[in-house]
Amino acid sequence: QKLREEFTQKTRDWQQEERILNQFYNKEHNLMYELWRDVVSFRKEFTELKGTTERDLNRVR
Repeated sequence: QKLREEFTQKTRDWQQEERILNQFYNKEHNLMYELWRDVVSFRKEFTELKGTTERDLNRVR
């Protein structure tokens, strides 16, 4: 009986730890995904700005 209770408690503890880790990894994954989207967006905007600036400079020359 005692062994069964210990086993049950350890199983609950393990499941709770697994849920906590899953929440942590999901949160971190979402943060990394958002960061990557920001980087891609910045890169696109920078490339557009660079092209516009080069065209403007060529017109001035």
